[in-house]
Amino acid sequence: MPEAEVVPAAGPQVVDGVGQRGLPVPWVQPLEPGGPMDGPGVEIAASLDRRPNEARLPKAMPNASDVPALVQTLQGLDRRQPILAGLQSNCCIEATALGAPAPPLGLQPWVIQDAHHTGPGRGLSTTAPRHLISVQLAQAGARLVDLPTLLQA
Repeated sequence: MPEAEVVPAAGPQVVDGVGQRGLPVPWVQPLEPGGPMDGPGVEIAASLDRRPNEARLPKAMPNASDVPALVQTLQGLDRRQPILAGLQSNCCIEATALGAPAPPLGLQPWVIQDAHHTGPGRGLSTTAPRHLISVQLAQAGARLVDLPTLLQA
């Protein structure tokens, strides 16, 4: 995916910044044996895999809010504002950001606008789709935050 390095570049800062506050980082990883999300390229990037004791939650659908283990993890942590970063903006990030506020979860997701990415499409540059999706998510009620603001929060 062109320019996808934006996520691994921002990722260690996100993981370390959140970890320094004592907050958990549950990893939600696509896993579709024999499907399009199987094989090389769907694993967690080595540069992001900071603390091996963190939960690894497989999912076979775009909306991570539909993963029972994630719902249980968030409820057990009493967390209402999951912070979303990763790939792909127009699939997993979008589906999770839009699905998280729905009942029974009622979460208020934060999307790190400079730590999600998607491939080019519709004749747009590689950064334009990410921007458009960020705008759509903000209009739908997701809170957009940039990485420096998140790290200072």
